[in-house]
Amino acid sequence: MSGFDNQKIKIFLKARYREALISSLHDVQLYYYYAIRCYQLDWCLEDTSNLVLKSQNQILIAYYLKDGLFSEEQINSLKLLDNEKFWFQNYHLILYRPELIADLDGSVTKYLLPEKANTNPKKERYKKFHKENLALGKAIINEVSVVTENIQEYLENEI
Repeated sequence: MSGFDNQKIKIFLKARYREALISSLHDVQLYYYYAIRCYQLDWCLEDTSNLVLKSQNQILIAYYLKDGLFSEEQINSLKLLDNEKFWFQNYHLILYRPELIADLDGSVTKYLLPEKANTNPKKERYKKFHKENLALGKAIINEVSVVTENIQEYLENEI
């Protein structure tokens, strides 16, 4: 980054990130998000939450939930997505929303039980697993600093 004009790179990253959010390439969206966060250019994330919701990138949605980048209206729209295909973002929705953590049993039942949990023993195993992890505050996503370390380690090993 030191070799680039600081102001131009900020504009470049913001523009490319917005373009990536319009595409269906979820990995590219995440790459730009990680770059923006690594270089502490959080202002590039302003006014992108609607695009993130439309992208249906559950990992990116989880990061936005963690970072508190959604409005209450947007959170309410996420709460309507209780289909099991949204389990990843819903896990983080519960984790980062105090009102959902407060009703942990109800939240896990509504958002995280798959259809195949059709007997009481299966339901109880799923509920126990999720409730334990949520109560411990365990996220499935990594901190951006951990992602950065992993990328650096990968590049060092590749060279």
